[in-house]
Amino acid sequence: MTSPSKPDRPLRSGRGVQVVVGHYNGNLPQEKLRNLTDEEINANNFNPLGWGEGGKAVRLTKEDERLSDETFGINQEAKGDVLTFLDSHCECTEGWLEPLLDRIKDNRRAVVCPVIDVINDRTFQYQKGLDMFRGGFNWNLQFRWYAMPSDMAKQRLVDPTSPIPSPTMAGGLFSIDRLYFEEIGTYDHGMDIWGGENLEISFRDFLSLMSTPQIWQCGGRVEILPCSHVGHIFRHASPHDIPGNSSGKVLDGNMVRVSEVWMDEWKFLFYKMAPQTGKLRNVVDMSERLELRRHLGCKDFRWYLENVFIDHHLPMEGDFFGRISLDTVSLCMVNRPGEPGTKKHQLNMVPCTLGFDHWQFWILTKDGHLKSDEHMCLSATQVVHTNGEWMVQLKECAGHDMELWDYNRQRRTFKHRKSGLCLTQRDPNMEKQENLSPPILTPCARGHEQQMWSLKSVNWRPEPQ
Repeated sequence: MTSPSKPDRPLRSGRGVQVVVGHYNGNLPQEKLRNLTDEEINANNFNPLGWGEGGKAVRLTKEDERLSDETFGINQEAKGDVLTFLDSHCECTEGWLEPLLDRIKDNRRAVVCPVIDVINDRTFQYQKGLDMFRGGFNWNLQFRWYAMPSDMAKQRLVDPTSPIPSPTMAGGLFSIDRLYFEEIGTYDHGMDIWGGENLEISFRDFLSLMSTPQIWQCGGRVEILPCSHVGHIFRHASPHDIPGNSSGKVLDGNMVRVSEVWMDEWKFLFYKMAPQTGKLRNVVDMSERLELRRHLGCKDFRWYLENVFIDHHLPMEGDFFGRISLDTVSLCMVNRPGEPGTKKHQLNMVPCTLGFDHWQFWILTKDGHLKSDEHMCLSATQVVHTNGEWMVQLKECAGHDMELWDYNRQRRTFKHRKSGLCLTQRDPNMEKQENLSPPILTPCARGHEQQMWSLKSVNWRPEPQ
Protein backbone atom coordinates (compact mmCIF):
# COMPACT_ATOMS: atom_id res chain seq x y z
CA MET A 1 0.00 0.00 0.00
CA THR A 2 1.32 3.46 -0.90
CA SER A 3 0.13 7.00 -0.39
CA PRO A 4 -1.62 8.39 -3.52
CA SER A 5 0.02 11.78 -3.04
CA LYS A 6 3.45 10.31 -2.26
CA PRO A 7 3.54 7.03 -4.20
CA ASP A 8 7.18 6.35 -3.29
CA ARG A 9 6.42 6.12 0.43
CA PRO A 10 4.73 2.94 1.68
CA LEU A 11 2.21 3.37 4.47
CA ARG A 12 2.46 1.18 7.52
CA SER A 13 -0.60 -0.88 8.31
CA GLY A 14 -2.98 1.22 10.34
CA ARG A 15 -1.21 4.49 9.60
CA GLY A 16 -3.55 7.45 9.65
CA VAL A 17 -5.33 9.62 12.17
CA GLN A 18 -5.28 8.69 15.84
CA VAL A 19 -8.00 10.05 18.09
CA VAL A 20 -7.16 10.17 21.78
CA VAL A 21 -9.67 10.48 24.59
CA GLY A 22 -7.99 10.26 28.00
CA HIS A 23 -9.42 8.16 30.83
CA TYR A 24 -6.92 7.65 33.61
CA ASN A 25 -8.12 4.91 35.94
CA GLY A 26 -6.43 1.98 37.63
CA ASN A 27 -2.77 1.13 37.24
CA LEU A 28 -2.72 2.55 33.72
CA PRO A 29 -5.31 4.82 32.14
CA GLN A 30 -7.97 3.22 30.00
CA GLU A 31 -7.31 5.26 26.87
CA LYS A 32 -9.91 5.02 24.13
CA LEU A 33 -8.02 4.91 20.84
CA ARG A 34 -9.54 4.79 17.38
CA ASN A 35 -7.03 4.34 14.57
CA LEU A 36 -8.32 5.38 11.16
CA THR A 37 -6.57 4.12 8.05
CA ASP A 38 -6.33 6.08 4.82
CA GLU A 39 -8.85 3.71 3.18
CA GLU A 40 -11.43 4.32 5.93
CA ILE A 41 -11.08 8.09 5.65
CA ASN A 42 -11.21 8.14 1.85
CA ALA A 43 -14.10 5.67 1.69
CA ASN A 44 -16.15 7.79 4.06
CA ASN A 45 -15.32 11.04 2.25
CA PHE A 46 -13.87 12.51 5.45
CA ASN A 47 -17.22 12.30 7.27
CA PRO A 48 -17.24 11.54 11.01
CA LEU A 49 -16.83 7.85 11.80
CA GLY A 50 -17.54 5.82 14.90
CA TRP A 51 -14.97 6.87 17.49
CA GLY A 52 -15.40 3.99 19.89
CA GLU A 53 -16.75 4.03 23.42
CA GLY A 54 -16.63 7.46 25.03
CA GLY A 55 -15.13 9.26 22.04
CA LYS A 56 -16.43 11.68 19.45
CA ALA A 57 -15.20 14.11 16.82
CA VAL A 58 -15.60 17.83 17.38
CA ARG A 59 -15.60 20.16 14.39
CA LEU A 60 -15.01 23.86 14.95
CA THR A 61 -17.06 26.59 13.31
CA LYS A 62 -15.36 29.57 11.69
CA GLU A 63 -16.09 31.56 14.84
CA ASP A 64 -14.50 28.85 17.00
CA GLU A 65 -11.41 28.73 14.80
CA ARG A 66 -10.61 32.31 15.77
CA LEU A 67 -9.97 30.98 19.26
CA SER A 68 -7.20 28.59 20.14
CA ASP A 69 -8.39 25.12 19.19
CA GLU A 70 -6.76 23.84 22.38
CA THR A 71 -8.75 26.29 24.52
CA PHE A 72 -12.03 25.33 22.81
CA GLY A 73 -11.38 21.65 23.42
CA ILE A 74 -10.62 22.13 27.10
CA ASN A 75 -13.62 24.30 27.91
CA GLN A 76 -16.26 22.42 25.94
CA GLU A 77 -15.39 18.80 25.39
CA ALA A 78 -12.44 17.41 27.36
CA LYS A 79 -13.64 15.08 30.13
CA GLY A 80 -10.71 12.69 30.58
CA ASP A 81 -8.36 12.76 33.53
CA VAL A 82 -5.40 13.34 31.21
CA LEU A 83 -5.36 15.79 28.30
CA THR A 84 -3.13 15.00 25.33
CA PHE A 85 -2.48 17.70 22.73
CA LEU A 86 -1.12 16.87 19.28
CA ASP A 87 -0.70 19.08 16.24
CA SER A 88 -2.72 17.83 13.29
CA HIS A 89 0.43 17.22 11.24
CA CYS A 90 1.78 14.43 13.47
CA GLU A 91 2.31 10.69 13.14
CA CYS A 92 2.33 8.64 16.34
CA THR A 93 4.63 5.67 16.71
CA GLU A 94 3.67 2.43 18.40
CA GLY A 95 3.69 2.73 22.18
CA TRP A 96 4.01 6.53 22.22
CA LEU A 97 1.25 7.19 24.76
CA GLU A 98 1.98 4.75 27.58
CA PRO A 99 5.20 6.45 28.80
CA LEU A 100 3.42 9.81 28.99
CA LEU A 101 0.54 8.43 31.03
CA ASP A 102 2.80 6.40 33.29
CA ARG A 103 4.84 9.47 34.18
CA ILE A 104 1.71 11.52 34.98
CA LYS A 105 0.54 8.64 37.19
CA ASP A 106 3.81 8.98 39.15
CA ASN A 107 3.67 12.79 39.25
CA ARG A 108 0.45 14.60 38.36
CA ARG A 109 2.35 17.90 38.09
CA ALA A 110 4.64 16.69 35.33
CA VAL A 111 3.86 18.17 31.91
CA VAL A 112 5.29 15.49 29.65
CA CYS A 113 6.33 15.62 25.99
CA PRO A 114 7.48 12.97 23.53
CA VAL A 115 10.74 13.14 21.65
CA ILE A 116 9.78 14.86 18.40
CA ASP A 117 10.84 12.97 15.29
CA VAL A 118 11.13 14.83 11.99
CA ILE A 119 8.87 14.24 9.00
CA ASN A 120 10.00 15.99 5.83
CA ASP A 121 7.19 18.22 4.53
CA ARG A 122 8.00 17.42 0.89
CA THR A 123 8.95 13.74 0.89
CA PHE A 124 7.33 12.55 4.15
CA GLN A 125 10.64 10.89 5.00
CA TYR A 126 10.66 9.96 8.71
CA GLN A 127 13.79 10.67 10.75
CA LYS A 128 14.27 9.73 14.41
CA GLY A 129 14.69 12.71 16.72
CA LEU A 130 17.57 13.09 19.18
CA ASP A 131 17.02 12.90 22.93
CA MET A 132 20.04 15.06 23.82
CA PHE A 133 18.28 18.42 23.47
CA ARG A 134 16.03 20.47 25.75
CA GLY A 135 13.69 23.35 25.09
CA GLY A 136 14.88 26.91 25.66
CA PHE A 137 14.44 30.36 24.15
CA ASN A 138 16.58 33.13 22.67
CA TRP A 139 16.64 36.85 23.47
CA ASN A 140 13.66 37.36 21.12
CA LEU A 141 11.66 34.77 23.11
CA GLN A 142 11.66 32.36 20.18
CA PHE A 143 11.55 28.70 21.17
CA ARG A 144 14.79 26.84 20.51
CA TRP A 145 16.25 23.37 21.00
CA TYR A 146 19.51 23.60 22.94
CA ALA A 147 21.93 20.81 23.84
CA MET A 148 21.77 19.73 27.46
CA PRO A 149 24.71 20.65 29.74
CA SER A 150 27.62 18.21 29.72
CA ASP A 151 27.07 17.15 33.35
CA MET A 152 23.43 16.30 32.61
CA ALA A 153 24.48 14.31 29.53
CA LYS A 154 26.92 12.30 31.67
CA GLN A 155 24.24 11.59 34.28
CA ARG A 156 21.94 10.26 31.58
CA LEU A 157 24.42 7.50 30.74
CA VAL A 158 23.27 5.76 33.93
CA ASP A 159 19.65 5.57 32.71
CA PRO A 160 19.02 6.85 29.16
CA THR A 161 15.28 6.21 29.57
CA SER A 162 14.81 8.62 32.50
CA PRO A 163 12.77 11.83 31.98
CA ILE A 164 14.70 14.82 30.62
CA PRO A 165 13.86 18.02 32.53
CA SER A 166 13.28 20.79 29.99
CA PRO A 167 13.04 24.54 30.75
CA THR A 168 10.38 24.98 28.04
CA MET A 169 8.37 22.83 25.67
CA ALA A 170 7.63 23.08 21.97
CA GLY A 171 3.90 23.28 22.75
CA GLY A 172 2.25 21.21 20.03
CA LEU A 173 2.75 17.76 21.58
CA PHE A 174 2.25 17.11 25.29
CA SER A 175 0.12 15.45 27.96
CA ILE A 176 -1.03 16.98 31.24
CA ASP A 177 -3.28 16.04 34.15
CA ARG A 178 -6.58 17.80 33.42
CA LEU A 179 -7.31 18.92 36.98
CA TYR A 180 -3.77 20.20 37.41
CA PHE A 181 -4.08 22.13 34.15
CA GLU A 182 -7.27 23.73 35.44
CA GLU A 183 -5.65 24.52 38.80
CA ILE A 184 -2.86 26.52 37.15
CA GLY A 185 -5.19 28.37 34.77
CA THR A 186 -5.23 26.31 31.52
CA TYR A 187 -4.33 28.41 28.47
CA ASP A 188 -4.21 32.19 28.53
CA HIS A 189 -7.53 33.01 26.82
CA GLY A 190 -6.23 36.47 25.98
CA MET A 191 -3.74 35.02 23.51
CA ASP A 192 -4.79 35.06 19.89
CA ILE A 193 -4.43 32.24 17.32
CA TRP A 194 -0.83 31.07 17.78
CA GLY A 195 2.52 31.92 19.35
CA GLY A 196 3.95 32.21 22.86
CA GLU A 197 1.58 29.81 24.61
CA ASN A 198 4.30 27.17 25.00
CA LEU A 199 6.61 29.54 26.90
CA GLU A 200 3.74 30.88 28.99
CA ILE A 201 2.71 27.40 30.13
CA SER A 202 6.33 26.41 30.77
CA PHE A 203 7.04 29.46 32.97
CA ARG A 204 3.74 29.12 34.82
CA ASP A 205 4.12 25.39 35.42
CA PHE A 206 7.57 25.76 36.97
CA LEU A 207 6.76 28.87 39.01
CA SER A 208 3.40 27.79 40.45
CA LEU A 209 3.38 26.74 44.10
CA MET A 210 -0.29 26.12 44.75
CA SER A 211 -1.08 22.54 43.74
CA THR A 212 -0.55 19.38 45.81
CA PRO A 213 2.43 20.40 47.96
CA GLN A 214 3.55 16.88 48.78
CA ILE A 215 4.69 16.19 45.17
CA TRP A 216 6.77 19.17 43.96
CA GLN A 217 6.60 22.07 46.41
CA CYS A 218 8.57 24.34 44.12
CA GLY A 219 6.23 24.01 41.13
CA GLY A 220 5.63 21.56 38.32
CA ARG A 221 7.98 20.13 35.75
CA VAL A 222 8.24 20.05 31.98
CA GLU A 223 9.83 16.80 30.87
CA ILE A 224 10.73 15.03 27.64
CA LEU A 225 10.34 11.24 27.78
CA PRO A 226 12.84 9.34 25.59
CA CYS A 227 10.59 6.25 25.39
CA SER A 228 7.83 8.23 23.63
CA HIS A 229 8.31 9.30 20.00
CA VAL A 230 5.91 11.24 17.77
CA GLY A 231 6.67 12.38 14.23
CA HIS A 232 5.99 16.01 13.30
CA ILE A 233 5.95 17.65 9.88
CA PHE A 234 8.21 20.71 9.99
CA ARG A 235 7.06 23.09 7.29
CA HIS A 236 9.28 25.55 5.44
CA ALA A 237 6.59 28.24 5.76
CA SER A 238 3.92 28.93 8.35
CA PRO A 239 0.54 27.36 7.48
CA HIS A 240 -1.43 29.80 9.64
CA ASP A 241 -3.84 32.03 7.71
CA ILE A 242 -3.97 35.08 9.96
CA PRO A 243 -6.57 37.69 8.96
CA GLY A 244 -5.28 40.90 7.43
CA ASN A 245 -1.67 39.69 7.28
CA SER A 246 -1.40 40.69 10.93
CA SER A 247 0.81 37.82 12.07
CA GLY A 248 3.41 40.18 13.53
CA LYS A 249 0.84 42.10 15.55
CA VAL A 250 -0.78 38.89 16.82
CA LEU A 251 2.54 37.42 17.91
CA ASP A 252 3.64 40.69 19.55
CA GLY A 253 0.40 40.81 21.52
CA ASN A 254 0.90 37.25 22.73
CA MET A 255 4.54 37.78 23.66
CA VAL A 256 3.89 40.94 25.66
CA ARG A 257 1.49 38.87 27.76
CA VAL A 258 4.22 36.30 28.41
CA SER A 259 6.90 38.84 29.27
CA GLU A 260 4.79 41.20 31.39
CA VAL A 261 3.17 38.49 33.49
CA TRP A 262 6.07 36.10 34.05
CA MET A 263 9.51 37.54 33.26
CA ASP A 264 9.87 40.37 35.79
CA GLU A 265 12.86 42.62 34.96
CA TRP A 266 14.08 40.32 32.14
CA LYS A 267 11.13 41.51 30.07
CA PHE A 268 13.20 44.63 29.37
CA LEU A 269 15.88 42.55 27.65
CA PHE A 270 13.17 41.20 25.35
CA TYR A 271 11.84 44.72 24.70
CA LYS A 272 15.36 45.83 23.79
CA MET A 273 15.45 43.07 21.17
CA ALA A 274 11.84 43.66 20.05
CA PRO A 275 10.98 47.32 20.76
CA GLN A 276 7.70 47.09 18.81
CA THR A 277 6.44 44.64 21.42
CA GLY A 278 7.31 46.94 24.32
CA LYS A 279 5.01 49.58 22.84
CA LEU A 280 2.04 47.30 23.55
CA ARG A 281 2.66 47.17 27.31
CA ASN A 282 0.02 49.80 28.06
CA VAL A 283 -2.41 48.57 25.40
CA VAL A 284 -2.84 44.89 26.25
CA ASP A 285 -4.96 44.10 29.33
CA MET A 286 -3.12 41.48 31.40
CA SER A 287 -4.82 42.12 34.75
CA GLU A 288 -6.52 38.71 34.85
CA ARG A 289 -3.25 36.82 34.33
CA LEU A 290 -1.35 39.00 36.81
CA GLU A 291 -4.04 38.17 39.37
CA LEU A 292 -3.63 34.47 38.50
CA ARG A 293 0.08 34.72 39.24
CA ARG A 294 -0.66 36.26 42.63
CA HIS A 295 -3.35 33.66 43.33
CA LEU A 296 -1.00 30.77 42.54
CA GLY A 297 1.70 32.17 44.82
CA CYS A 298 4.30 31.89 42.09
CA LYS A 299 8.04 32.23 42.47
CA ASP A 300 9.82 34.97 40.53
CA PHE A 301 11.65 34.65 37.22
CA ARG A 302 15.05 34.86 38.91
CA TRP A 303 14.23 31.59 40.69
CA TYR A 304 13.37 30.04 37.31
CA LEU A 305 16.75 31.07 35.86
CA GLU A 306 18.70 29.94 38.91
CA ASN A 307 16.95 26.60 39.42
CA VAL A 308 15.38 25.47 36.14
CA PHE A 309 17.08 27.06 33.11
CA ILE A 310 20.44 27.07 34.89
CA ASP A 311 22.47 27.03 31.65
CA HIS A 312 20.60 30.04 30.25
CA HIS A 313 22.26 32.91 28.37
CA LEU A 314 20.48 35.85 30.01
CA PRO A 315 22.33 38.51 32.04
CA MET A 316 22.22 38.20 35.83
CA GLU A 317 23.16 40.57 38.64
CA GLY A 318 26.90 41.27 38.48
CA ASP A 319 27.33 40.09 34.87
CA PHE A 320 28.69 42.36 32.14
CA PHE A 321 26.32 42.92 29.21
CA GLY A 322 27.37 44.89 26.13
CA ARG A 323 29.99 45.17 23.39
CA ILE A 324 33.57 43.89 23.44
CA SER A 325 35.92 46.01 21.35
CA LEU A 326 39.62 46.15 20.56
CA ASP A 327 41.22 49.15 22.23
CA THR A 328 43.37 50.35 19.35
CA VAL A 329 40.65 50.48 16.68
CA SER A 330 36.88 50.64 16.70
CA LEU A 331 36.35 46.93 16.07
CA CYS A 332 33.81 44.83 17.93
CA MET A 333 33.58 41.10 18.40
CA VAL A 334 30.43 39.72 16.82
CA ASN A 335 28.50 36.44 16.88
CA ARG A 336 27.15 35.92 13.36
CA PRO A 337 24.53 33.20 12.71
CA GLY A 338 25.10 30.87 9.78
CA GLU A 339 22.59 29.43 7.34
CA PRO A 340 18.95 29.39 8.52
CA GLY A 341 18.08 26.16 10.28
CA THR A 342 21.66 25.43 11.34
CA LYS A 343 23.36 25.87 14.69
CA LYS A 344 26.62 27.06 13.13
CA HIS A 345 27.68 30.56 14.15
CA GLN A 346 30.83 32.46 13.22
CA LEU A 347 33.05 34.65 15.37
CA ASN A 348 34.06 37.80 13.50
CA MET A 349 35.43 41.29 14.03
CA VAL A 350 33.39 44.14 12.54
CA PRO A 351 33.32 47.92 12.91
CA CYS A 352 31.43 48.81 16.07
CA THR A 353 28.01 50.22 15.32
CA LEU A 354 26.24 53.07 17.05
CA GLY A 355 22.97 51.53 15.95
CA PHE A 356 21.38 48.34 17.22
CA ASP A 357 23.08 45.06 16.33
CA HIS A 358 22.35 42.58 19.06
CA TRP A 359 24.88 40.14 17.60
CA GLN A 360 27.54 42.50 18.98
CA PHE A 361 26.20 42.01 22.53
CA TRP A 362 27.98 39.66 24.92
CA ILE A 363 27.56 38.52 28.51
CA LEU A 364 30.62 37.99 30.69
CA THR A 365 29.31 36.05 33.66
CA LYS A 366 30.69 36.25 37.17
CA ASP A 367 32.17 32.76 36.81
CA GLY A 368 33.95 33.57 33.52
CA HIS A 369 31.70 32.43 30.67
CA LEU A 370 31.49 34.61 27.54
CA LYS A 371 27.98 34.13 26.15
CA SER A 372 25.94 35.57 23.32
CA ASP A 373 22.45 35.01 21.94
CA GLU A 374 21.27 31.60 20.72
CA HIS A 375 23.12 29.87 23.59
CA MET A 376 26.54 30.54 22.06
CA CYS A 377 29.75 30.54 24.14
CA LEU A 378 33.29 31.64 23.30
CA SER A 379 35.40 28.55 23.75
CA ALA A 380 38.75 27.12 22.66
CA THR A 381 40.11 23.73 21.71
CA GLN A 382 43.56 22.26 21.34
CA VAL A 383 44.24 21.33 17.74
CA VAL A 384 45.30 17.71 17.32
CA HIS A 385 48.57 16.82 15.60
CA THR A 386 50.11 20.22 16.37
CA ASN A 387 52.65 21.49 18.85
CA GLY A 388 50.06 22.48 21.42
CA GLU A 389 48.29 25.00 19.17
CA TRP A 390 44.95 26.29 20.45
CA MET A 391 42.04 27.55 18.36
CA VAL A 392 39.25 29.93 19.40
CA GLN A 393 35.75 28.58 18.82
CA LEU A 394 32.20 29.91 18.96
CA LYS A 395 29.94 27.00 19.77
CA GLU A 396 26.84 26.10 21.72
CA CYS A 397 27.36 26.39 25.46
CA ALA A 398 27.98 23.04 27.15
CA GLY A 399 29.15 24.08 30.62
CA HIS A 400 32.70 22.69 30.47
CA ASP A 401 36.01 24.29 31.44
CA MET A 402 37.03 25.07 27.85
CA GLU A 403 34.52 27.95 28.00
CA LEU A 404 36.09 29.78 30.95
CA TRP A 405 37.94 33.11 30.63
CA ASP A 406 39.54 35.55 33.06
CA TYR A 407 39.28 39.25 32.23
CA ASN A 408 41.98 41.48 33.76
CA ARG A 409 40.40 44.93 33.97
CA GLN A 410 43.74 46.64 34.57
CA ARG A 411 45.52 45.07 31.60
CA ARG A 412 42.25 44.66 29.63
CA THR A 413 43.14 41.12 28.59
CA PHE A 414 41.09 37.95 28.21
CA LYS A 415 43.06 34.91 29.37
CA HIS A 416 41.73 31.50 28.48
CA ARG A 417 41.72 29.64 31.78
CA LYS A 418 42.53 26.16 30.45
CA SER A 419 45.35 27.09 28.06
CA GLY A 420 46.74 30.15 29.85
CA LEU A 421 46.83 31.99 26.49
CA CYS A 422 45.35 35.41 25.70
CA LEU A 423 42.71 36.43 23.18
CA THR A 424 44.53 38.24 20.36
CA GLN A 425 43.40 40.02 17.21
CA ARG A 426 45.94 39.43 14.46
CA ASP A 427 44.95 40.64 11.04
CA PRO A 428 46.93 42.24 8.19
CA ASN A 429 43.81 44.12 7.02
CA MET A 430 43.04 45.65 10.40
CA GLU A 431 43.50 49.24 9.28
CA LYS A 432 41.20 48.68 6.29
CA GLN A 433 38.64 47.04 8.60
CA GLU A 434 37.47 44.59 5.97
CA ASN A 435 37.67 40.81 5.63
CA LEU A 436 38.90 40.60 9.19
CA SER A 437 39.80 37.22 10.60
CA PRO A 438 38.52 36.21 14.05
CA PRO A 439 40.68 36.46 17.17
CA ILE A 440 43.23 33.79 18.01
CA LEU A 441 45.05 32.62 21.15
CA THR A 442 48.70 33.61 21.67
CA PRO A 443 51.01 33.87 24.71
CA CYS A 444 50.06 36.77 26.95
CA ALA A 445 52.32 39.84 26.69
CA ARG A 446 52.03 42.92 28.87
CA GLY A 447 51.15 46.01 26.80
CA HIS A 448 50.34 44.00 23.65
CA GLU A 449 47.86 46.33 21.89
CA GLN A 450 46.12 43.55 20.01
CA GLN A 451 45.40 41.78 23.29
CA MET A 452 43.73 44.82 24.90
CA TRP A 453 39.94 44.58 24.93
CA SER A 454 37.41 47.10 26.26
CA LEU A 455 34.04 46.23 27.75
CA LYS A 456 31.39 48.76 26.73
CA SER A 457 28.30 48.21 28.87
CA VAL A 458 24.79 48.42 27.42
CA ASN A 459 22.00 48.95 29.93
CA TRP A 460 19.24 46.45 29.17
CA ARG A 461 17.07 47.66 32.06
CA PRO A 462 15.50 51.11 32.43
CA GLU A 463 17.38 53.60 34.57
CA PRO A 464 16.08 53.74 38.16
CA GLN A 465 13.57 56.54 38.64
